[in-house]
Amino acid sequence: MTIKEAALEVMREKGEPMTVREIYDQIILRKLYKFNSNNPKNIVRRTIRIQCEGMDHLPISKSVKIFRRLEGGRYEPASK
Repeated sequence: MTIKEAALEVMREKGEPMTVREIYDQIILRKLYKFNSNNPKNIVRRTIRIQCEGMDHLPISKSVKIFRRLEGGRYEPASK
């Protein structure tokens, strides 16, 4: 499972917008992905942001958008 897939799974299961911290915590709790990084929350944040609607200004943005950013730093799947 990729980080993107893990994030989508926990978001869909919760059924409401989540912060990066909440997404990361659920990925770890459910053992959906093993991070090999000193700052894994930043990897989750980056993975979401580069595939997030409205983040086209990022130099590494992906053309396919699968996340949506909401007020308060929360995210949800772009298509529910």
